[in-house]
Formats: sequence, structure tokens, C-alpha cells
Amino acid sequence: FAEVLTDMERVGIRVDTKDHLPRAMERAKVERAEHEQLFRDWASKHCSDAAAMNPSSTAQVQTLLFGHFENKERKSLERVFRVDKTEEERAENIRQHEKLSPYAGMKKDELRNELKRRGLKLSGNKVEQVARLMEDDAMPFE
Repeated sequence: FAEVLTDMERVGIRVDTKDHLPRAMERAKVERAEHEQLFRDWASKHCSDAAAMNPSSTAQVQTLLFGHFENKERKSLERVFRVDKTEEERAENIRQHEKLSPYAGMKKDELRNELKRRGLKLSGNKVEQVARLMEDDAMPFE
């Protein structure tokens, strides 16, 4: 048996990467989603917020099983989970943000071009560049 294993290690094992492997990956994704939903359904019977939890999150599973802890000290038995925003909520947040700042949707190179056009300092991260442009917008015309 050991000889067979060493031969397999030396020679390798042929794997069908064009057909079998992609099908197995898709099947695994579907099964994972089904099992996550089964887990959420079970957990929701014990805690209504669990329907929105992420079963891959160790912290959220810990909260479900043991309550809320901070620094190894139980803060409460209440089980509350942060719910991620839906695509629609994210899109609305972006629209609201863009209303507040017309530069929010610009890429860094677009911001740099606008800063250069206005003769402003080019350095800094995107947040600093947007702040510089908005500050310039607020300045009275001379």
C-alpha cells in the first residue's frame, strides 16, 4: 500500500479540469448555499435575527450560541446580528453620498485631473482630494 501511495505522489493523479472539476465546484456551491439556508432556518427558530446572520462568521455563530461577549466577558444573552445592506440600500447610499459630494463617483485619476485643472495640490488619498475640491468649491470667486 505504501508503494502505491509513493507512486501516486511521484507520478500524480489525473484530474479532469475541463469537465468534472467545474461541475463539482458548481455542485459544491449549490450544496453550501442549501446547507447555509438549512442552518439559518434552524437558527431562526431560536432567534428571529438569525435569518440574516452569516453562518461563515465565527463571531456571529458565537453570538447565536453564547450571547454577546466583549473581552471574554458576557455583556448580554441577547442575540442580535448586524444585517448587511441589500443592493438597493447600497445603491441608495451611493446616490445620497453623490448628492452630498459631486466628486464621490470620480476615480482617483479623474480627481487628480480636476485638482490639476484648478491648480490645487495633487497629493493625498481620495478622501483628502475630494475634501480639497469641496473646500475649493466653497471659496468665493475673486
